[in-house]
Amino acid sequence: MRARRPVSLVRAPLVEVVVPCYNYGRFLPDCVDSVLGQSGVQVRVTVVDDASTDDSAQVARRIVDADPRVRLIRHETNAGHIATYNDGLAQVDSDYVVLLSADDLLAPGALARAGALLEAHPSVGLAYGRPRDFQGAPPGFRPRAVDWSLWQGSRWIELQFKRGNSALFSPEAVVRTSVQHAVGYYDPRQPHAGDVDMWLRIASVSDVGHVNGPDHAFRRVHGAAMSQNHFATMVGDVGQRVEAYRAHLGRLDPGPARDHLEAVMIDRAVEEALSWVIGRVRDGAPLAEVEPAVQFVHELDPRVERRGGWRAFRAIADGGSPWHLGAAWTWRHSADLRDRLRWRTWNRWGM
Repeated sequence: MRARRPVSLVRAPLVEVVVPCYNYGRFLPDCVDSVLGQSGVQVRVTVVDDASTDDSAQVARRIVDADPRVRLIRHETNAGHIATYNDGLAQVDSDYVVLLSADDLLAPGALARAGALLEAHPSVGLAYGRPRDFQGAPPGFRPRAVDWSLWQGSRWIELQFKRGNSALFSPEAVVRTSVQHAVGYYDPRQPHAGDVDMWLRIASVSDVGHVNGPDHAFRRVHGAAMSQNHFATMVGDVGQRVEAYRAHLGRLDPGPARDHLEAVMIDRAVEEALSWVIGRVRDGAPLAEVEPAVQFVHELDPRVERRGGWRAFRAIADGGSPWHLGAAWTWRHSADLRDRLRWRTWNRWGM
């Protein structure tokens, strides 16, 4: 990673923001306002309504009538989120493009901060900032000093594999439009980890930058999305990311670099899954509850028994000696510490 002091924009680039919308009419005005109020750049908004059954289309038409910078694409029948994303992205001809869900918001000045990075570094195809989750009313913007993190694309990919969890979601990502068109759009074979797949494809052909400091986007977290403890959620999330990583590996030539990334991917996915299993068993969950997750770990690594995390799980599951239980606690504590360090690094530098 290279750290860079930011420079100011010398022109106002055009940024088009694609807003996919399905039954989010109640959120749409605030979302679009957060884009139209951006300073230092020219903006356009394309709302893609996926045959909403609420008043989204009517709300969008009122917004279009009020501001010529906004246009509406409306599906007559529901096409799903991937097709909705792609319909908007395929028509963009701006300098830069953002995909912003209708329930999310951009922070003030976000596009100018990311645009300055992209303008100063033509090799960068993806610039992103820090998202901030919220429920209910949007949080206030907190101004902070700005600097930049820059990575070669290949290095960013390796760090993403090591991180496991995606370093970014979507509302905080600003993509160079020429790069977006070059790598293509969202893959319908990756309906749940399409963002991870997209960032890897972009980093395969360009460098990556992060705007450190202020919030870049506000990401609405709905109540139904708050539970992260259920087995299906954990394994589904990890498994989908593994599939996205494997799709990237499939685009690489066989050799040591590809083998290294695959090993990193397996190590991180197994660690994450075992940490969840150990936590559930330690909290008193029956072994039958975690058995599907144990099977998932074995599928990732048939030789998982040699790992410290597996031995920690068995020590707890089998009611081992105090020494073994202490070793299991140490492994879980170390895994938790690594997660906290990952979060702090991501919070400061973006990775």
